[in-house]
Amino acid sequence: MKNGTKIQTKFYDYLERFNIDVNNITSIILKCCEKGGQVKFFANIYGCTFYRKMVLKEIKAAALKPMSKVLHIGSGPLPLTSIYLAKSGFLVDAIDNDSSAIEKAIQVVKKIGLEGKIQFKEIDGTKVDCSKYDAVWISFIVYPKEEIIRKVIADLKSGGKVIYRNPRSWWLKAWYQPVETNGFSCKAIKVKQPLGKESVIITKN
Repeated sequence: MKNGTKIQTKFYDYLERFNIDVNNITSIILKCCEKGGQVKFFANIYGCTFYRKMVLKEIKAAALKPMSKVLHIGSGPLPLTSIYLAKSGFLVDAIDNDSSAIEKAIQVVKKIGLEGKIQFKEIDGTKVDCSKYDAVWISFIVYPKEEIIRKVIADLKSGGKVIYRNPRSWWLKAWYQPVETNGFSCKAIKVKQPLGKESVIITKN
């Protein structure tokens, strides 16, 4: 753990040189996503090397049928999860509680020719009705994640799926608390992902 602390300190020092708020790692991720929405090259590289494979592994693990109706909570300004779900043939609704993120996401989807394939709406994840969906994806930095997961499970019909992402590595766990599955009383499987993450797929009984 001492080595990990040294690495964290060096990472903090590096970020501070660029005037980035080291106390809020979420802001760093969102800035990267916003930049990706503006720079097509970044979005393509980031998407193809990470998100595409991650989403495809989640779809396979969840055993979802083509044309399933799915919801993505916390789509953000660069909605890569929604994009790869739409490209995989699902009917996608995407929500975020940030109006500017929704506006940027709509522009990104237009630029890549998926206009009309993803329906965006500004709404908080704690308030959306999930009863009409076959599966619900919850983004990594969504908060309060556990509360939202519980609401989604309560809303879903039997057999419905909840897919969310947890930190797997120590360096992500330093900023994000994983949401454990033992309190949900549902069948759950975990899928190892790159960049220190794992996907959790819960099936409602």
